[in-house]
Amino acid sequence: MKNILFVCTGNTCRSPMAESLFRLRAGKKNPWHVSSAGLAATPNLPASLEARIVTSELGADLSRHQSQPLTPETANQADLILVMTEAHREHLRSQFPEVAHRVYLINELGTSKVHDVCDPFGGSLEIYKQTRDEIERAILELIIFLRLGEA
Repeated sequence: MKNILFVCTGNTCRSPMAESLFRLRAGKKNPWHVSSAGLAATPNLPASLEARIVTSELGADLSRHQSQPLTPETANQADLILVMTEAHREHLRSQFPEVAHRVYLINELGTSKVHDVCDPFGGSLEIYKQTRDEIERAILELIIFLRLGEA
C-alpha cells in the first residue's frame, strides 16, 4: 500500500480538504493510505467550520478530523508528499532532506498549471469553495496519475 501525505500550514483547511476529497474520489477500495499534517499545526484541532461545510457539499466528511503536526516519522513513512505551496516544499526539503525526492506541489502531477494553493483561512465561504474546487481538480488528476502508474 502506498502512503500519501497532504501537507499545509495548520492542518485545519487545505490538507484536510485534500485528504477527505482524495478518500471520496478514490473510493473505498483504493490501494492508498492517505493522511494529512501541518508544518505549524497545533495538535487535535478540528477542521475549520468553512472547510467542513464546503467539503460536505461534495459528500466528503471532515467531522472527525483532528490536526496533527508533521513529524519526521510521518514524513519518512510517506511514499508521496503533496504540499500546497512552494514554501511548504522548501521547508520540507530543508527539514527532511531524506524525503525531498518525494515532495511535490499538489497540482504538479497532473495537467493543470502548477501553482500554489492559497490559504483560505479567515476568508469567506466563497474563498473556501474556490480553494476546495482547486484542490479537487488536483486530486482528480492525481488519482489518474496514480492509476496510470499502476498499469
